[in-house]
Amino acid sequence: MCKKGFKFSKEARKRMSEGHKGYKAGKETRKKMSESQKKHKVTKQTRNKISESQKGSKSIHWKGGDDKYWRNKLKETFKDCVLCKGKRKLEMHHKDKNRSNNERNNLIILCETCHRVWHKK
Repeated sequence: MCKKGFKFSKEARKRMSEGHKGYKAGKETRKKMSESQKKHKVTKQTRNKISESQKGSKSIHWKGGDDKYWRNKLKETFKDCVLCKGKRKLEMHHKDKNRSNNERNNLIILCETCHRVWHKK
């Protein structure tokens, strides 16, 4: 194990990565790793930092657009799901499925559950 703060060169990281390819940990090793992870507690503050670091345009699922626009509209205009009147986990739905068309008549608010059902139709 190396000292905290030590950084490996790109070449060294690449060699280590290549060396691990195809490796599958045994049952005992997986069990030990699982037990080790159970002892590790993540604070609420750390979870919030992680969450904030992956929201909107920082998300790996981001496909462009203005992430501030819909959040602000959601907060000031809509308070519940159009279909079920639920108030938890609200999401913006584009009727024409064009994420860059943020015209008011193209947007509706759905809870997470109704939004998933809507897209399965």
